[in-house]
Amino acid sequence: MIFALLGLRAICATKIKYNTTTRYAFFMLFSLAFAALDEWHQIYIPGRQADWLDFLSDSLGLGLGIILFWLFIERQNKTLK
Repeated sequence: MIFALLGLRAICATKIKYNTTTRYAFFMLFSLAFAALDEWHQIYIPGRQADWLDFLSDSLGLGLGIILFWLFIERQNKTLK
């Protein structure tokens, strides 16, 4: 969730302005790929294992972070303009 909040904050701070749908879609795809790669690389670390439940919890945290960002940051910025 914190990764999503900080990542979306960083994307919003760039000089290149994307529309909201593109911003969230790009970030969600990137983050899900990152979570999948994290699980995949754990196969090769002794004492660790890949688990689909861990990937699921990463995905839920990502979704919650995006929802919170939209509710508290995006909507607040639109009302201030």
